[in-house]
Amino acid sequence: MCIGREESAVIPTKPSAAMGWWIGSVIERKGKFLKIAILRVQFPENCTSERSVIYSTPDYVVQFDDMASALEAVDSRCKNLMSVG
Repeated sequence: MCIGREESAVIPTKPSAAMGWWIGSVIERKGKFLKIAILRVQFPENCTSERSVIYSTPDYVVQFDDMASALEAVDSRCKNLMSVG
């Protein structure tokens, strides 16, 4: 785990109601919140430009040191993530 480290890859602990499973990159830490750029989602039609950056606490995401590890972990849960943008 790499709690508090910027530029780490993250996946949610459970799927989002609108976007389903997703993978993102931590771009900033603001207090106890992580600012996350969403990179791939299960349901891209629900990921608007307003939703392409979200905030979460570390309790609701699993952080990885690299994108390959995060992709492997989310792939075991969902095989059809689509790129955002």
